Amino acid sequence: MFIVICLRLLPLATVNTVLQVAPLAVTAGAALVFRERVSLQRWAAALTAFLGVALIVRPDAASFGAGTSLVLIALLFATIRDLTTRGLASDIPSIFAAAASSAERPSMTPGAGHRNAPGSG
Repeated sequence: MFIVICLRLLPLATVNTVLQVAPLAVTAGAALVFRERVSLQRWAAALTAFLGVALIVRPDAASFGAGTSLVLIALLFATIRDLTTRGLASDIPSIFAAAASSAERPSMTPGAGHRNAPGSG
């Protein structure tokens, strides 16, 4: 849901660039949370990617708005999702894990479940 909102607030190139950092964020998260060994080269790559995203997002007071916040939250949630799937039992089907991670409750969508929601006709 955050990604869809981000696409309305930010250029596609910005959203895509930030979300392309997800594998490196997962690498950093695995090292911090699960104590995985990460080589110096991978740490350097992760740091370079994060600096590149910071350069693109330009996190100064004037340009840091709702869209920037939401795309970073989307990156955080994607990283958490990927890290939590590591802890799933091996007998859980991958389709179940995918469906559970992509499920959206109607109450989280603005106007969902209300027949008289603005724009519903």
